[in-house]
Amino acid sequence: MKDLLAETKRLSEEVKSSHTSFLRTELDLAATFARMAMESTDQQKRSRTARQARLAYDTVLRFLVRVALTDAEQEDMYNRLASVKSNLQILGQTF
Repeated sequence: MKDLLAETKRLSEEVKSSHTSFLRTELDLAATFARMAMESTDQQKRSRTARQARLAYDTVLRFLVRVALTDAEQEDMYNRLASVKSNLQILGQTF
């Protein structure tokens, strides 16, 4: 029984770590796409890349409520989301 509880705890921590990693990766993607869009002089590429940034941003928001983050992780996520949102607003996205 102890082994089962230990294994369940280990798997639970692994899932949480995977979810957190997914959110960070998706947020990095959103930030990268937003930066690329802002740097682009080609309007079609700028619009397409901004849409991809917005999709990644929205994905993070959708899944963020499902992941139990530490206070520090949560603060980092919200600060980074605010930065991406600001860039998306500059690119013409409305919220």
